[in-house]
Amino acid sequence: MNQAMADAVRADLVLGWFADAHRDVETVARAVAAARLHDATPCPEWDVQALLNHIVFVDLLYAAVADATPLPDPGADHTGADHVSRLHETGRLAYHAFARPGMLEQLYDSPWGQVPGAVMVQHVVNELLAHGWDLARATGQSTDLAPEAARHALGVVSTWYSDGRPGDWYAAPQAPPADASPADRLAAYLGRVNSA
Repeated sequence: MNQAMADAVRADLVLGWFADAHRDVETVARAVAAARLHDATPCPEWDVQALLNHIVFVDLLYAAVADATPLPDPGADHTGADHVSRLHETGRLAYHAFARPGMLEQLYDSPWGQVPGAVMVQHVVNELLAHGWDLARATGQSTDLAPEAARHALGVVSTWYSDGRPGDWYAAPQAPPADASPADRLAAYLGRVNSA
């Protein structure tokens, strides 16, 4: 088991942080008008629609891993015509999968070797906060997402990626402004620019 990754995660709090992060990302998504779905985002390969689709895909993917059910197609449209309802639905699906008794302790295969479910849930929290930040930034909304979850996530990723970053997942860390929120600081660490 990847003990260093597991030791960086608060298994007793991570499910609550998932709920907080998902709630705030849903709030951002709710304010995204249809006219903005093709706007650019801080992720050069994705417009707003594709970014929303990725966030929904992450919910579906890790819920499937947690429940040992077939994995979703990464190339499919998972949001449909109503991204708000779909994101809420997949968030509930993921929460229930993660809240299953024993899931946070159970070992799963991952790109980092075998890890307990709590590490997987923390990874989803990191994804939600990073891509929720991207979504908020792209659509001119507040990027101050789930402060307690973001503060802990920054400590986690600083530990997980202290020896380098996996593949091309993230750009080099940026320097956040002094008054940056925890989510802004996390975004800056993960290579997002203009994180004020």
